[in-house]
Amino acid sequence: PWLPAIEAASQGLARLPDSDLVEVRKSEHHVRIKTRGARFVIDVESPGERVHLSFPLWTIDRFARKLESLGPAS
Repeated sequence: PWLPAIEAASQGLARLPDSDLVEVRKSEHHVRIKTRGARFVIDVESPGERVHLSFPLWTIDRFARKLESLGPAS
């Protein structure tokens, strides 16, 4: 039931200018989710760890379509 919402969100994100979507700071932890160009970017920083994930926005829509083509889980 969530696939249409995922597709709509990915298409909406692709139309936005560069945007900071979420930023959370809690003591030593920092999470940022944003769009830059045609990319979805997630950065997570905590003591001793740093994660950077960046991928084209179109992959969200393609992934949702692939899930939809697989049908419901049994």
